[in-house]
Amino acid sequence: MARQIIFRYNGDANTEEVEQDFDDSIVVPEKDSAYQRKGKSWLVAAVQTTTSLDAKGPIPIIRIFLVEK
Repeated sequence: MARQIIFRYNGDANTEEVEQDFDDSIVVPEKDSAYQRKGKSWLVAAVQTTTSLDAKGPIPIIRIFLVEK
């Protein structure tokens, strides 16, 4: 089952981007590390992991909060 990765930029909920990671190919960064996205280097402010349920079972949801360096 795919996990859902949500990227949020500079604390603005309107900037959220959602990606489905079917094969665990998206690397989940650690807090305070650098992360390359959209052709830019960002600082990881926080990473939150939750779970959502659907008819097929639990879906991991990973929220990655990025801020400008």
